[in-house]
Order: sequence, then structure tokens, then C-alpha cells
Amino acid sequence: MRRCCAIAIGGACLLWLAPAAMAGETIQVVVDKAEVLRLSVDASTILTANPEIIDLAVESPRLILLLGKRPGETSLIILDSKGKKILDADVVVVPNLERHVTVYRNTEESTLSCAPRCASVPTPGQLPPTAGGETSASAGATAEAAAGVE
Repeated sequence: MRRCCAIAIGGACLLWLAPAAMAGETIQVVVDKAEVLRLSVDASTILTANPEIIDLAVESPRLILLLGKRPGETSLIILDSKGKKILDADVVVVPNLERHVTVYRNTEESTLSCAPRCASVPTPGQLPPTAGGETSASAGATAEAAAGVE
């Protein structure tokens, strides 16, 4: 009987402390990958400070997918229906370093993804190349110059 009471009280304490344990947590997500976030209570409000770094897909009030969009750091706050914090975490989005090799030639940098053969991929922090091999920014400048726009 005494053991049963101790387990019940211990379990109640764990449930009460669970949201507090999630405060100050750091979640790491890889660019172009997803992380599953399962909550112990229903979420009512979900906020990220910088939606350019992560995207959120809410599958249910207790299941949220975090999608890494670009390297950086932002915060994620989740509240229940009473406005109580369920989660207050930093989300760090990191480049995909698995199977990636960065090659430096003089002042040029290029990144390859190798699995098993190597193919060129955008270097973290740079715009992806367009079909003509230029970055989106240089392609836009070239198109504007051709149209006579300054």
C-alpha cells in the first residue's frame, strides 16, 4: 500500500513538472528535414519568432511537425487553451552535413552531396542555382539588365 502511494505521488509530481522541464529546451532541426514534436496536452496557440527559419505543420493538437527551412535560430512557444506555456524552446536549424562535402577553389566555394555519387547542391547560406547555373539573385539582375531596368 505504501509503495502504491509513493508511485502515485511520484507520478503526479512528474506530470506537474513535465511542462516546466520543457522550458528552456533546445530543439535541433536539419535544413529540409522534419522533426516530430509530441505534446502531453493539447496545444491551443503555437508561435515561432521567425517563420523564415522553421515551418510548422500542426497535425493534431498534440502532434506538431517542425520543418527546417534555412540555417539559423528562432524560438518556439506553445500555449494551452488557458494561456499556460506547454513549451518554450529555442529551435536551431543546422545545415545538412551528412554526405555533404564542401570544396574550396581559390575564392569559390561549392558543396556536393555524395550518396553514393556526388552532385552539386546549394552551399548553406547561399541561394540555390537556377537552371542556367546562376544563383537566383544574379539571374534576377541579369533579367533586369536585359529588360533595361536599373
